[in-house]
Amino acid sequence: MASEHTQPTASPPTLGIWPVGTGNDIIRGIGGTPAETETEFAEVIQRGQARTVDVGSVHLEGEDAQSCGPHYFLGVLSCGFDSDVNVRANSMPAKVGRARYLLSVAREFPVLRPRWYAIDSDGTDRSMAAMIVAVGNGPAYGSGMYVCPDADMSDGQFDVTVVMNTPKHTFVSVLPQVYSGRHIEHPSVATWRSSRLRIDAPDSLVFADGERIGPLPATILVVPEALRVLV
Repeated sequence: MASEHTQPTASPPTLGIWPVGTGNDIIRGIGGTPAETETEFAEVIQRGQARTVDVGSVHLEGEDAQSCGPHYFLGVLSCGFDSDVNVRANSMPAKVGRARYLLSVAREFPVLRPRWYAIDSDGTDRSMAAMIVAVGNGPAYGSGMYVCPDADMSDGQFDVTVVMNTPKHTFVSVLPQVYSGRHIEHPSVATWRSSRLRIDAPDSLVFADGERIGPLPATILVVPEALRVLV
C-alpha cells in the first residue's frame, strides 16, 4: 500500500467506525451517518454494507522516518496554522468538546505567521508562502470544518487547499467560511487536485485525521480503493 499508485488487493480490509470522536468527520465524509447506539452499530456490522474508499499515505523524510514506516489517513492532512491549533486543542481536556478548536484558534491567532512551503504536486512546482496547507482525501476536519469541501474519498485524488500569505484581518474574515466551504471562493485561497505531493517547510508539523504525524518534509500519496468502510 505504501508505493506510488499501489494497486489494491483483491479483498481490501473492512473497517467499522464507532463514533466516539469529537467531530466524526470521516464517517460523514464517506457518506454515512454516525451510529448513535451500540445496537445501531451492531446492525451496521451485521448488514455489512460498505463503501470502498481511497487512503492517504504519509512518508516522513526527517529523523522521525528512521523509527517508523508510512502513516495512513482517511480524512485530511494539514500543516501550518491549523496544525498549530491542533497541538493546542489536543492538550485540552476532552470535556471541553467541540469548543476546544475555537478556543485554540483564538489562542494561536496572536502568533500566526506565514511559512514558505516548497510543494511539488505531481511534478509541478506549487511552492508559496502560506498560512495553511490542507490535503483532503475527505472534505472535513475539526468538527465540521469543510476545508476541502469537494473532496471525494473514492476519486483517486486529493483535493489540496492552501490559504496563501494574507493580512491577518483578511485571514480572520475567511476562516469562518470554512464551515460552509465557501472559503475556497476567496482570492487568497488556492485549490487544486493531486495524487502525489512532497511538502517541506521550516518548523512545521504534519497532522492527519487530528493526530500528530511528525515534522516536514513529507511525501503524501493516494492509495486507491484501499479500504472498505461500513456505512
